[in-house]
Amino acid sequence: MRPHLAWASLIIIAISLGGLFAAAIWEGHEQEALGQLHFPISCSASSQRLFDFATSRLHSLNFNEAARAYTAIAEAEPDCAIAYWGIAMSRLGRPVAGPRASDDLDTGRAALRSAGHAATASPRERAYIDALTLLFTEDDARWLDHAVAYEKAMAVVATVYPDDKEAFIFYALALNIATLPSDKTMQKSTKAAELLLVALSEQPRHPGLAHYLTYCLSLPTREVADAPSLSAYRTVSAVQSGLAVLALVGVGAFFLAVVPGWSRVRNI
Repeated sequence: MRPHLAWASLIIIAISLGGLFAAAIWEGHEQEALGQLHFPISCSASSQRLFDFATSRLHSLNFNEAARAYTAIAEAEPDCAIAYWGIAMSRLGRPVAGPRASDDLDTGRAALRSAGHAATASPRERAYIDALTLLFTEDDARWLDHAVAYEKAMAVVATVYPDDKEAFIFYALALNIATLPSDKTMQKSTKAAELLLVALSEQPRHPGLAHYLTYCLSLPTREVADAPSLSAYRTVSAVQSGLAVLALVGVGAFFLAVVPGWSRVRNI
């Protein structure tokens, strides 16, 4: 047995496990700060965690950061169809009526085409993608017609998947997007507000509900600034991967140190 190598490997293992534990605590605190949100997807566990993060940023109106996180999922797992839905959703911006910029629409269309070719998606996820595709059609001049089609499709998603809390939220936002500028009764906005109030009573820590309610009645005058949290999230993920490798190296070194000793004991 080589005691120095054994002790060094045990120290490496302890440091690695301690670092992984600290990173897990940070990740938990970060998610708590973002608010409580879970959007189940059929992709990998790592993509699920990043998707929840991205959707939290989307609901927080940090659209650039959300788009980067959704893109990171698509790059790591190209067959994850719902990641491309997230990229397109990020290009919609604020959930208000009115056409979007042509470059945003082009990016959204390209993302949704990629979603159509991606293999990994549940029927529920396909329903989200198909609904959003109705909004990102080629005829920009008929934006309102597309918005109404999207609204109706999201109503179906919320009906077919009544346990999906996010479906009702995105349906409410679709209602607000499809509001007619000339509609003084504000019927769709009022219905959206009702849905959001119910959701808020069930999910008081959801990152988007409180400020979404203001969009049902008024148009904000400024965009929300993009936050730098994603870089920290990526750094911690990279550190976690490195610590996991280091822990495996420590375990391997420990066995190299003690196995010769065990061999001698068996030969006695």
